[in-house]
Amino acid sequence: MMNSKDLEIGLQDFGICTLAEFQQTESDIASDTYYIIKIDEPIVIAVNREFYTLNSGQLLFVGPRKRIKFMNDAPIGGYVLSFTAAFYLRSKSDVKMLNSILFYGIQNAIQIEGKMGNQAYFDTAIIERIKMARVQGPEILDLVAHHCVESILLEGHYRLSLQGILSKLCSSSEQIVFNSFNILVYKYYRESTSVSFYANKLKLTSRRLSELCAANSGKSAKAFISGIVVREAIRLIRHSNLSISQISFEIGFSNVANFRSFIKKHTGKQPHLHRNERDN
Repeated sequence: MMNSKDLEIGLQDFGICTLAEFQQTESDIASDTYYIIKIDEPIVIAVNREFYTLNSGQLLFVGPRKRIKFMNDAPIGGYVLSFTAAFYLRSKSDVKMLNSILFYGIQNAIQIEGKMGNQAYFDTAIIERIKMARVQGPEILDLVAHHCVESILLEGHYRLSLQGILSKLCSSSEQIVFNSFNILVYKYYRESTSVSFYANKLKLTSRRLSELCAANSGKSAKAFISGIVVREAIRLIRHSNLSISQISFEIGFSNVANFRSFIKKHTGKQPHLHRNERDN
């Protein structure tokens, strides 16, 4: 586990600390700060006097203006990520993600169990990634920190949707399946743009997934995936100062030439021409 010095990243409106170091001030409680708590050992947490018993490998999502108290006396392994709406909100999809049941449900907090709760996976996907980005400068660090939060939120949404799919898939609402497909694409597009990749995760055939996608979006599954990749790429081109090669890497391309060809194919313009439009 990283120590407090390793976790000092110097970003405004985003922070990460160990559970043992977590302190919440009255000004924190009054602010629009969101919390994601990752547990390595069993613990009881009170959120506005509502008690949550968490086991190792679980995540707890807590929205703004909630008082958090760890009931265990001894320091417990795990992390607390905190961030504000000002840090996270950068697109319309971010608004939907943040203003969701993860933070604004009937309960004061939401418990999720998934791969992000695995200690080794979390350390690699979140902690080590942030640590490596820190040496590349504040702009890269800001982007990576945002991606890390996004990954955890997508995991949370996916797990909540999956619970609904498992109980309703046979009878069911195609919209639920399509919504889960949408969430999965945003979560994994850097890893894969293959229709079969997402079909396997949803326990569908590629053909069935394409039929559902066409019925709900008017696009094939492949076109839908490509559309999300294009939108995210254009967003970075227009709203960041990252180089085209850096953006191609962040989007999931190993070759910048392939990235340029992809953007030209889907938009009719080379990437740098989209950058010229950001001030227009």
